[in-house]
Amino acid sequence: MSSERNELRSTQNKNGSRLKSEFGHAVRIGPAGWSYADWEGTVYPPHRSKFDHLAYLASFFDTIEINSPFYRIPPPAHARSWVRRVAANPDFRFTTKIFRGFTHEAQAPGPGDVDAFKAYLDPLADKALLVSIYVALGVNDYIPRWLVILVVSRDILIVGGVMLSWLVGSPVKVKPLLVSKLNTVAQIVFACVVLGSLGFHIEAKNLTLALMALVAPLRERVLVHIDLHETTNSDESEFRPALAARDGKPFEPEAIPDGFYLCADAANPQPEFQQAVIAAVAKVTHIAPADAKGEIIGSPVVAPGVIEYDYARLGLCPRITNARYKTTTEVYPDSPRATPEQCNAAQVAAVRAALDFILAQVPG
Repeated sequence: MSSERNELRSTQNKNGSRLKSEFGHAVRIGPAGWSYADWEGTVYPPHRSKFDHLAYLASFFDTIEINSPFYRIPPPAHARSWVRRVAANPDFRFTTKIFRGFTHEAQAPGPGDVDAFKAYLDPLADKALLVSIYVALGVNDYIPRWLVILVVSRDILIVGGVMLSWLVGSPVKVKPLLVSKLNTVAQIVFACVVLGSLGFHIEAKNLTLALMALVAPLRERVLVHIDLHETTNSDESEFRPALAARDGKPFEPEAIPDGFYLCADAANPQPEFQQAVIAAVAKVTHIAPADAKGEIIGSPVVAPGVIEYDYARLGLCPRITNARYKTTTEVYPDSPRATPEQCNAAQVAAVRAALDFILAQVPG
């Protein structure tokens, strides 16, 4: 069957990725639906229970009609799952039947039906477009690939969790949270920023100012801000020499701090908060000691594993919010005394300790 699939693909690609009409428009060919018992053994080859009928058909066709919405509006999680399962065919597009309540019933559909159908359609269009944009930007190295993995894996985890709940017989009713909506907005804004800078040659400084203005109303609503960083050997061998060359300064080698440390805001150090984080991380990995001058990266150590920077003057990331409690973590995965796994655990311990400290300050 794989040879037949390859032959069909090669035939489709001789004169373009898909057929063209006499007017030059794309002509898509595909079946109506994919869940038919009488297709087993004829359309579908012998298979095991985990065989994906939709993905199999998407390897032959570039469109399939979704029939089920005519009878009942599917939940958005189903639409997200369908989009994910045909991702191997970048030319694939769904067509969908409209709910019969809109076309075949005398009684007018209620507002709930309209909202439900819109919610079902959204993942088929918006999410596929957004994910495709991130994948394209990542493949072309315009954004870090870890960011692409983060965006795509989030949706896979959400869809997978919903599907698992259905398989175990306890379906979860999904209702988007405010933080989820804000996350999607942030993804869209970031994609627009990158595309705008590429397409219109907008300077990064202007885009940064625009983004700062966008999130400015939220600055006062943040209580704790933790910026997770890591230092690697390449900081000393590549980054700092390049930074010195850019600024026209001589490069002066420095020792990389061996261990975990925090950088507090000199204008608002919150020493008890910093020490609570250090105490928790010390149970996971070692804390960076001060050098012979009592410093870490040229700054005086004010407490074990803690230095202070002027966030505002240096333009450090945590200044984007006015959180009462701020800190910047640094781990060193190239350390001979720690593994990358320990460094990851240290970051988790830091976040948990910070949240525990905040919760302990809440009365009652």
